[in-house]
Amino acid sequence: MITLPGVVFSFLSFLGLFKERFLFTLLIYASLLQGVSVYNYGDTGVPVFAFIQIFIFFLILLRSIVSKPYLNDFFVLKKGFTRQFVFLLGMFVFLSISSAWTFPIIFEGTPVFNPKMGIDSQYGYGNQSSLLFSLSNLAQSIYIFLNFITFLYVLNFTLKIKNPRFIISVFSSTLLLILALFAFQAFFFIDGFNEEAIDIVERLFFNNPSYAILYQQVTSFGMPRFSGPFLEPSNAGLYLAGLSLSLIGLMFSFSSRRYCCIFLVALVAFTTLVLTTSSSGYVAFTISFLIYLIVYLFKSIIPRKKLFYALIFLVFFISLFIINYAHFSHILEFVIFDKMGSDSYLHRSFSNQFAIEVWANTYFLGAGLGSNRPSSFFYYLLSNLGFLSLIFLSLLVLLLYRSLRFIKNEMVLFAFLFLLTVFVGMLVAVPDISSPFLWYLMAMLLGFQDRILKGRHDDRG
Repeated sequence: MITLPGVVFSFLSFLGLFKERFLFTLLIYASLLQGVSVYNYGDTGVPVFAFIQIFIFFLILLRSIVSKPYLNDFFVLKKGFTRQFVFLLGMFVFLSISSAWTFPIIFEGTPVFNPKMGIDSQYGYGNQSSLLFSLSNLAQSIYIFLNFITFLYVLNFTLKIKNPRFIISVFSSTLLLILALFAFQAFFFIDGFNEEAIDIVERLFFNNPSYAILYQQVTSFGMPRFSGPFLEPSNAGLYLAGLSLSLIGLMFSFSSRRYCCIFLVALVAFTTLVLTTSSSGYVAFTISFLIYLIVYLFKSIIPRKKLFYALIFLVFFISLFIINYAHFSHILEFVIFDKMGSDSYLHRSFSNQFAIEVWANTYFLGAGLGSNRPSSFFYYLLSNLGFLSLIFLSLLVLLLYRSLRFIKNEMVLFAFLFLLTVFVGMLVAVPDISSPFLWYLMAMLLGFQDRILKGRHDDRG
């Protein structure tokens, strides 16, 4: 049956027919609402993000039928890197879908980590499932196709929008939604909190029966692990690490006064990242921040007068850490030591090791998209898609590397840092090629590069 969020988003999608910016904003917000379903049937729910993606697909299809020039206008790509990138990515998507329908049949019986079962329950040799074509393969085929459509839509939107800084505003505004659900989680752990209020929030934001929604986790020292609208803290940490670093990069790299306001937004984003206690988020932020500093040394994208503010920023957080050492020490102990010595860490490491065996047992071709579920993005690609994964990884790394040519452009820097952080975080602990962040950030970064090459100077700082 259709859910209350389903009714709301159906109406909002209709409004998006008349306002492209509104539809784009709806798409970004839907990507955060990972526990929201628009339609439930038994134990299966349709995620709100997939619903918006399907809506966009049919919108493009109908507009193409009604107006033949629309499709030609939609693909505004000229010869060059952008067109080649889109072609190769489309080929990768086609081959990935083909693998989902053929490899599970060819390599039937191969032991794999069943995507429908938890990693913990499949720890140890002999506890895995036998490879068979399943609904997981079908679902991942649909998701990767919809993600490619989303990629094309966001790329087209990025190329055509008159004021691309609007995109930064959209992402910054998502913090309001995240903070609201962080507050709900905090109230949830207060004894005697109104159960009816909890029930209402759950029906609105955590109503998808297809997923295990882990918003009630606590650390070993009793602190809630905040996840907001995301399925689990690691997903929240991934998004918040990317958002906070991209905003910090803008603040330090450009001298415009408008970025003084971004300091507060970046501070809030970073604080919420800390509250997730997500080790993958912490690692992604740290590694990406170090890469940002290296890029600065070679590209000089931070004005010298901004170094003073950067030092103040650094001293502020060091002082905050010292003053609140008792609280931060618990968080660091949980993230570094408790997790490293936990059964969960051991099980996840084993799933990655087993992914290599799956890769070898399938003659390095992979078990097919959606067949095996390790703990890391790299091992997911390797065990499911084999050598095909090299196409995707090569495109992603090439896109990031090519961005260095345009890194002094504020929009390129924003998308570069965001995508880089998400990519690093996924390599650490988010094995999901259907992650919406990955696909629309690739499209944004590619689009911003293409704008510069086309001589559109309206988005330069």
